[in-house]
Amino acid sequence: MQCIGVDRQPAVLAVPFSFVSSAFVPVKSMPGVLEAFANWQPLTFLVNSWRGLLLRAAD
Repeated sequence: MQCIGVDRQPAVLAVPFSFVSSAFVPVKSMPGVLEAFANWQPLTFLVNSWRGLLLRAAD
């Protein structure tokens, strides 16, 4: 049995969490439990910050 290396462990968590964030769909369109979880995630804050910076730069 091969163990997952320390360098791969963050990716194992980041990939599923990216689907429950605002990266692909708006948080307000999610069901209640998923919306609460997505609002709590740091990835949602990161995605919203980058989106705001990039879209405001396009104006």
